[in-house]
Parts: sequence; C-alpha cells; structure tokens
Amino acid sequence: MQVDITSIVLAGLALLPAGLATRASLRLAYGARGPEPGDATHLTVLLLSWVMIAYGVLTLLAIAFLPSLILAFIIAYALLDLVQARRAQDRKTAWSLVAGAAAVGQPMRLAAELGRDRFSGGARRRFESFGRSLAAGGDTPTAIATHRSTFPRSAQGLAALAGQGDQRILVRDLSDDSATADAWLGIVGRLSYLLLLCGMMAAVVLFLLIQIVPEFRTIFDDFEVKLPQATQALIATAGLFFDLGGGVLLATFTPLFMLAAFVVWLLYLVGLEPLQPLLDRLFFGRHRAQVLRLLAIAIEEGLPLEAALGRLAAGRPAYASSYIASRLQDARRRAEQGVDWREALLDAGLLHAKEQPLLHAAERAGNLPWALYGLADQANSRSATRWQLALHTAFPAVIIALGLVVGWVVIGLFVPLVTLISRLA
Repeated sequence: MQVDITSIVLAGLALLPAGLATRASLRLAYGARGPEPGDATHLTVLLLSWVMIAYGVLTLLAIAFLPSLILAFIIAYALLDLVQARRAQDRKTAWSLVAGAAAVGQPMRLAAELGRDRFSGGARRRFESFGRSLAAGGDTPTAIATHRSTFPRSAQGLAALAGQGDQRILVRDLSDDSATADAWLGIVGRLSYLLLLCGMMAAVVLFLLIQIVPEFRTIFDDFEVKLPQATQALIATAGLFFDLGGGVLLATFTPLFMLAAFVVWLLYLVGLEPLQPLLDRLFFGRHRAQVLRLLAIAIEEGLPLEAALGRLAAGRPAYASSYIASRLQDARRRAEQGVDWREALLDAGLLHAKEQPLLHAAERAGNLPWALYGLADQANSRSATRWQLALHTAFPAVIIALGLVVGWVVIGLFVPLVTLISRLA
C-alpha cells in the first residue's frame, strides 16, 4: 500500500509539467490571435491545465516544504485576521457616516463626498464608488445594496426597511450590546480553535500511522524484541487504515483539500465570504433576533408588517442572508394569504409557539415593539448561551479523546524503545 501512495504522489508531481505543457500547447494551437470569445473547448482545457498545475504545486509543497507550509499557514491566518479586522472597522466607519447624515438630514451625496478622506486603499475606492452612485441620481438604499461590501451586513436589513424615502430608519441601531457581542466573538474564536486543534492532532496521528508505525514491527523483529499489546494494537490499526484505503485517500485528497483551503482563504482576503451560508445556518438564533428587531423598528416607524416582510424578503436591498430571506419570503406569502403575521413567522421558523401569546398581549396593550425587542434579546442570549454550553462540553470531551489517542500512540511507540534500551544495556 505504501507503493501505491508513492505512485500517487509521483503522479501528482507529474501533473505540474503536464499542466504547463497543456498551456503551452494551447498557445501553439490557437496562435497569436487566441481563442474566439466563448470558446468552450479552450476554456475547458485551460481550466483543466490550471487544476493540474495547482495540484502538482501543492503536492510538491506538501512533500518538500512541510515546515514552510506550517509557517505559511500561521502567517496567512494572521494576515487574514488583520485584514478582516481592518475591513470590519472600515465598514463601521462607513455606516456611521451614512447614519450620521440621515440623523441630521444632510444630503447623502454630500456626506459621501466629505467622508471619503477617512478611508484609504480599497475601502476608499469602495466608498467613492458608493458616492458616485448617489451622485448619478441613485437612491441611498439601492446604493447600499449595490455596495454591500462597503457596509456591515446588518445595514442591508435597515436599508431594505428604509425603502425609497424613509431615511430616518437608517439611524436605528441593530448591533448587539457589548456583552453579547463579546460572547459571540468568543464563540467564533473557541470554535475556530477547537477545529484547528482537531486538525493538527489528526495530522500528527496520521503522520505517525503512515511514516513510523508500519516500520516498527520490522525494526524490532530484527532485535528479537517481543512487542507489547499496545504496540501490536497500534500496528494492527495502522494496517487496517491502509487496508481500507485510507493512505490512498489521504495522498489523493490532501492536495485537493489544501487547494480548496487556499481558494477559500483567497476569497476571504479579497472580501468574499464563501462560508457565510453555512455560518448563517449555524448561528440562526442571532439572525432570528435581528429579524425581530427589524420588525420592531418597522412598527415604530409606522410600516405595515406585511410590507416590512416584503421589503426584507426580496428586492434590492433585502436581508443580507439568502437563507433567512427565503424564510421571510415564506412568511410574506403566508401573510398575503390572510394568515396572521405571527402565525406566518411561526411557520417560517422565525418565531416560537410560546412567544405568540406574549405578542398578542403586547399588541392589545400597545407595547408590541417593546415585546419584539425583548424577544430578540432573549433569542440572541439564548442562542449564545447554547453555543457556549456546547463548546464548554465539547472542549473537555475532545481534549480527553485526543489525549487518549495520543497517549496510546506514545505508549505504543515508547515502551518497546525502553525494552530495547534495557536489553542493550
């Protein structure tokens, strides 16, 4: 099985010159004029050549420069964290300029022109593009939707409610309180750390199973040393891993995984967020709280709830998460069919059955916005508490499981060495 892994690695290395040769052949085949626009054959072969080159380069790096890859991973992670923190601060600044202009009734075009000097680099270019959209006669909500990366995600919901002429809604605050915001940051950080820890420990154990354990029996058989049960079980596990094709799969898919990780990192670096749909599902409680806050704002501004649901569910702008927007779209359709808006939100999963009586009572008492704000805070804190509880439970369990596995590997490899040393002494 080790020969098969070696063959796969060599095949991965061979893909690099094959990909370069394919690109050179394309240039020769199509000549100086190049392909016609929309040439499907050229595009397919070109894409295939780039995949071959990337696979070969990543295979080469994985074999020859593993320590450099670890260092590169640390640098890339730190760089991405720095860029995202800077981008988040620029978005908050941009939104504060918009909200400040809306609060004092200042023309948004003038605010965009005066505020561009507060940015630099890509943030300045994006904000200037936002200002040009306003100068060309565009309305503020549409300009906000067009330049989504210029503002925080929550701005899309407020802009959707604002519509064409309700700029006072842009002044409203959708951010969490500082304690809850810190809790969510801690949750994301602990979850990332847990996944990173599991990945690193899995890489270490797999390396031992692939490189060290298969040779262990051969080495100690030469010294006629009887291996203990723990070591024999470890060798049997490594053999089973190879027999089931684990080594081949690992050698095949590791470069592909590295390529996918690099693409995701690059997309985040340029401002795209490919994992956001997954995160929206994981942190659904936080989005549910934000929707309830938006509905409370709509009621306070005198906007009918059916209209508010319609603005949030579809159009430009709309709620930032397509996953949540689809649920809002279902609630809007139900409300248009004559169903009570609370029942429509319940069917869409944005409201709990036990929360309906409170909203009915609050509506009769004229305190419906207050009740919605309260339910939003409760949903936010409940979701954050559940995630914290899950992580507090998962961390010890994962650490103990990893400790048992690593301890088993260490004992299985170390005890025979002690026996050998004592015999040689």
